[in-house]
Amino acid sequence: MAYWCTLAIQLRMKEDAVRAVRSELEIVAAVDQLKFTPPLQVRIGIHTGPVVVSEIGAGSARKRLALGETPNIAARVQGQAETK
Repeated sequence: MAYWCTLAIQLRMKEDAVRAVRSELEIVAAVDQLKFTPPLQVRIGIHTGPVVVSEIGAGSARKRLALGETPNIAARVQGQAETK
């Protein structure tokens, strides 16, 4: 899962949703051009809003997490999306 993040409310863009959809279309087009057997499939879920990003763990076990309602809804939308 990838996260499109903005830094604080001061930098929040009014067109976040439009930019996210344009990025999604570019991702789908790029995946369509890859030649794999069987073909790769992609599902994308988009939701914009506040997110808390944090790192947990240490060393090679370190992971970055996005927490909150926004990534949860995006994950649910992704889970319901049809593959392209």
